[in-house]
Amino acid sequence: MKSILIIIEHSESVIRNASLEVISEAVRIKKSLGLTLNALILGNITDSALKEIQKFDIDTIRYDQSKVFVSYTPEGYAEAAIHIVDELPKPLIIMMGATSQGKDLAGRLSALLDCGLATECTKITVNDGSGLLYERPIYAGKIVSQIKPNDRDIHIVTLRPKIFEKEYSEGTPRLITNAIGVVQDALLSRYVESIKREGSRPDLTEADIIVAGGRGIKSAENFRVLEELADTLGGAVGASRAAVDSGFRPQSDQVGQTGKTVSPKLYIACGISGAIQHLVGMSSSQYILAINKDPDAPIFKKADFGIVGDIFEVAPLLVEEIKKAKSA
Repeated sequence: MKSILIIIEHSESVIRNASLEVISEAVRIKKSLGLTLNALILGNITDSALKEIQKFDIDTIRYDQSKVFVSYTPEGYAEAAIHIVDELPKPLIIMMGATSQGKDLAGRLSALLDCGLATECTKITVNDGSGLLYERPIYAGKIVSQIKPNDRDIHIVTLRPKIFEKEYSEGTPRLITNAIGVVQDALLSRYVESIKREGSRPDLTEADIIVAGGRGIKSAENFRVLEELADTLGGAVGASRAAVDSGFRPQSDQVGQTGKTVSPKLYIACGISGAIQHLVGMSSSQYILAINKDPDAPIFKKADFGIVGDIFEVAPLLVEEIKKAKSA
């Protein structure tokens, strides 16, 4: 393998934690295999964000602030990435976070470059003399799939957020700021506007703590109990598909096979039965606390801690005790 290309994701001009974790893992691979490490940043980021990227042992940072990249579009970003891929020595590893944007872009690039793709990886092993081995959970975490890439060609890998450690490393990267050459008129799609949700809670995929509710919460109004618990803990609010389909929460809050995959330090499942489709999206959480009236609910088999009780009685007690602990 000759080189690695990281595609860095940012939100409101700040580098997302998922990308910082990808950089850290890429640096480890670079040092183990003696590769060159390149980063691609499209769109505007703050000066402090750029300085943070320069704290890592990256060889070259390609930074294009052209208006066409004012916000993410799969077509524009893929076109820019392919321009860079053509310039880099092969074989090549392309790495990015397994975020909504990362998964969208990775799939498109895999098709355009006709190359392999390993998604939602939770571990990368560097084997002496035999290259890399990627691991990713499948079947709700019941099986770990091992993927051995073709080291003679290009391949793409996305890393699940909140799994890999962020570690800074000394480096003096070369910064290239000239435009890549993608023009809006050549693209079929363009950015129109972003509609942001109100509130100050952390992004669901990057939250350390998530309080999620299922059909057992019974109504959208009852989710206020979970919101209070989440706000007390400084966490995000999630939901099962059953809760979303019932109209209790927006689809953007959905965790599971047809929603988002999360890996928080603590996942509190409230009124969630534990169907396999939901477990797919949260089984890699460091700790799982289940609260359910049904002692036989399947979620308890996956949970590290369980409370058999009514969430509308348990949650206020938890909020009270947490507030006491914070004020002590």
